[in-house]
Amino acid sequence: MTESSVKDIKKFKISGKGSAVIRAVFAALIFSSLQLFSQYLFYMFGLDDTTYEGLFNAFYGVFVSFCLCIYIWIIHKPGEEPMVRKSRMIAPQWIMVVIIGLGMVAIVGVYFSIAHYIADLVPKVQESMTDYSDNIGRDLPTVENIVPAWDHILYLISISFFIPVTEEIAFRGIVQGELSKQFSPVASILISGVIFGALHFQPIQIGYAVLCGIAIGAVYYLCDSIWATITIHSIFNLLGSGISQFMDSGVIPGLTEAIKDKISSAIFYTEYLMMLPAITCFIMLYIIHKGGMNKFSKEVVNE
Repeated sequence: MTESSVKDIKKFKISGKGSAVIRAVFAALIFSSLQLFSQYLFYMFGLDDTTYEGLFNAFYGVFVSFCLCIYIWIIHKPGEEPMVRKSRMIAPQWIMVVIIGLGMVAIVGVYFSIAHYIADLVPKVQESMTDYSDNIGRDLPTVENIVPAWDHILYLISISFFIPVTEEIAFRGIVQGELSKQFSPVASILISGVIFGALHFQPIQIGYAVLCGIAIGAVYYLCDSIWATITIHSIFNLLGSGISQFMDSGVIPGLTEAIKDKISSAIFYTEYLMMLPAITCFIMLYIIHKGGMNKFSKEVVNE
């Protein structure tokens, strides 16, 4: 093979990786555009996404997921591996996935503790923390804007199911799927994690979103199933903000501050107790992925 031929091959590989990044970023931009379009459609019907934020999130989740499925159908070529992986998981994998989800919430809690410490020293970080606090979660109702109880319930369902499904199809299924065609598993996980974090826009949120995106992307690769990442994402949203906001909504009568504190404390200690087990579960998922568990089982049977 001549030197010029080698150069041509290298150029082809570079262009292949470049096109994979472009396709991944394009898919992420389509996702963002669909988010904005769903909000526009919601306003067209004369609905307020502050009063009916639960309804909006449910509508957005279903609408965007439907559009993403059409997008996958259009770009998928006959004979190719499915873009969204849905391999069957064994029971130990499901248990490990749940533990990882619990541990990930605690790790983000540590991230915020560090961020608060830095914020006390750096004014710019303090501004970002304040901005994050002002914009995260749903707005508190006012006298003119009373949120119906059913919308609070729908909001909890939406951020615990509809939103995780939509975002996992977009970022693990399509974005990471496009990257994995040209990049190594590690590179595709890192790049998709960065893209996932960048689209959160808010500086404080970007930091933990990148960490979560990388962790969830690794689980997607190791389990080869979108259901694993949806489960983790659901646990994260549910325990990260869903339950606390639902308890503050007033939907449950007789829920005193003392009971809220007990529930919050139970969730807090459960999350932090799962940090080290979550790391262990990552290692175990890697062993299962490499076939180590199957080899171990065969050795036990032979003995």
